[in-house]
Amino acid sequence: MTFSFDDAATFAIPDSGVISNGTYRCGSYGLVTAPFPSPGPQGPYQTNLAVFNGANPNGVWSLYVHDDGAFENGRIDGAGA
Repeated sequence: MTFSFDDAATFAIPDSGVISNGTYRCGSYGLVTAPFPSPGPQGPYQTNLAVFNGANPNGVWSLYVHDDGAFENGRIDGAGA
């Protein structure tokens, strides 16, 4: 499966159900955004990718993903281009 994130996408990444190939806006669901467990960053969190405009793209980057739903699992896998 291949999908990407774009602030201009029509739909946000779904909160539940199957994710299919496509382009999505970032999303945050629930009444309160749960903090990432350590060593993840502490809030406030953004769902707008434009916060990175003007940032230096070089250097060390980290991706943190937190699914607080019970009995769910998955995997992020890929190879650099």
